[in-house]
Amino acid sequence: AEGTVEVRALKDIAAGEELNIAYLEEDLLLSPRSARRARLSGRWQFLCGCSRCMGPEKLRVFRCPAGGFCGPKGAVCPAGDVQGDDGQGVPSLVAAKCCECGRSMDNAAAEDALSAEERLLEAAPGAQRAAQVAAGQLTAALEARD
Repeated sequence: AEGTVEVRALKDIAAGEELNIAYLEEDLLLSPRSARRARLSGRWQFLCGCSRCMGPEKLRVFRCPAGGFCGPKGAVCPAGDVQGDDGQGVPSLVAAKCCECGRSMDNAAAEDALSAEERLLEAAPGAQRAAQVAAGQLTAALEARD
């Protein structure tokens, strides 16, 4: 009928469970929070508050400050957008903790990590984009599996 929309779910939906609509194209859905928020703000004039935009940035991780102590699983996932819309920079990264051992970076380590990231972004923008898309696809596949 006119004025109705049919929606099909890929999984069971509990009564009262919140449903969300993606405003972004698939390639942007797989991008870091700052890129997604810039698009939403520019096109629809709102700051997204979904769990993915408010939670840890899974596409952007830094090595644990404990070095080899944590092994390959040790990573710091910033809870906020480290250089973007939260305006916190180093303090935001210092506040984040390693997902394996719980250690935090000091200011010097956070500055070094952000500097290394900036050099990487300048050196290989094409590789960065391909890696983001691959990481996003892997994350989506793992979340769909769970």
